Amino acid sequence: MFNHLIQSPILLMLFCLHSWVWAESAPLKAKVAVYEYPPLYHTSVEGQFSGTLGETIKQLCSKGGVECRTQMYPIVRAYDMVISGQADMSISGMHPRFDECCTATDWSYPWSAGLFSLTNGDIPKTESEMEGHSLIVVRGWRSQYRFMPNFDQLVADGKLRVNYTNSNYSAIQMLSRGRGDLLWGSIDFQWYLEKLGLTGQVQYHERLQIPIVLWVNKQSPQVLAALNSGFAQLKAEQSLDEQNLLRAELMEKVYQDAPMKKTQ
Repeated sequence: MFNHLIQSPILLMLFCLHSWVWAESAPLKAKVAVYEYPPLYHTSVEGQFSGTLGETIKQLCSKGGVECRTQMYPIVRAYDMVISGQADMSISGMHPRFDECCTATDWSYPWSAGLFSLTNGDIPKTESEMEGHSLIVVRGWRSQYRFMPNFDQLVADGKLRVNYTNSNYSAIQMLSRGRGDLLWGSIDFQWYLEKLGLTGQVQYHERLQIPIVLWVNKQSPQVLAALNSGFAQLKAEQSLDEQNLLRAELMEKVYQDAPMKKTQ
């Protein structure tokens, strides 16, 4: 009976029009694979996805008409999800490991990494000056290679002693207890220092800046186009600050802080 009905040109036209309208009105959905990294992106005390980058990304999605569904994973798993196409996008710095699978959004955020110490003494400024030091590194981090391209060789030769740990929290605790004289981390570790009452006791020395972007799997070109459109709209509305985060007066209305967890 259906085949008989669509033989009518008018009915066929109406059927095609209905299908086109349904497809056009169907919301664009995207799975976002991320990991806990307060205060940039995290699960808040209220159980919601938030953070300074988190709230900005939610606005990128909203303005672009994308229904973004966020799921937390361990850091390596989050990256594997987007590389394999099991997720549409993830958050990371500009790194060649994503070039084959993914495309970076027009939106970016200037992320800073460097060395933390308990003193303001002679802090290494070059890779060669790292020799003889004891460095604390969070497992899964790769940004230290940009400052120390020969990082593995330094460790293998015994010129640099490295103590690995599983979380930002434990890394800062190790530094405060003298388990290493230097810690590789980001300026965002200041959030932990404040929570732990260590502000002023630990010094940060920036060594590099890397743009953080949303990496979108190449199988999801519509998602990428929509996010770039959302970014353009936010810029046109002057809703972003100089770091491409929501302006302070907008951020304070939506930001939800993260609980302090030893596993983060």
